[in-house]
Amino acid sequence: MASTLNGTVLRLDDRRIHGQILYGWGVGWPADEIWLVDRTVANDTRERTIYEELIAESGSVGGVLDPADAGTRISALQRELPRAQRLVVFSDPADLKDLTGDELQIAEIDLAHRTEKQGRREIVARVYLGEDEVELLNGLRAKGVPILRRDLPGDEPVPVDRLTIEGGKGEQ
Repeated sequence: MASTLNGTVLRLDDRRIHGQILYGWGVGWPADEIWLVDRTVANDTRERTIYEELIAESGSVGGVLDPADAGTRISALQRELPRAQRLVVFSDPADLKDLTGDELQIAEIDLAHRTEKQGRREIVARVYLGEDEVELLNGLRAKGVPILRRDLPGDEPVPVDRLTIEGGKGEQ
């Protein structure tokens, strides 16, 4: 099924860049740009080079951004190329604080994968979040940013109407 999704999609995935991103989104959507927002990778020359080469091999332009610079950079790209299909992958929900300024136009936030760790609960399938992260995402949802569970762009999106930490999984 072809996707009708357009714009800038933010994707929470702590696996960073992998086959599903490169070929499902990069080729299948197709994403004109793929950006990885990750402080650790952005500050490690070797890792950064590896991820940038993977993105280039998918046929998309893009690269690795430090969270502190990502919001400004993505906003500028949206002004320069407003019709580009842009996938922005982030592994830490805290990095959304720098990505969600008033200028940034977000089509949706896709919850894809986040590893189970102490202090996190499963919110939706394969996505474990802490209390502060749920609060941040709920704040964005309250501002009108759609939050969905979607693996691939052609998949039927599952809206996450309200994220909750108390009982485990959020309401869908």
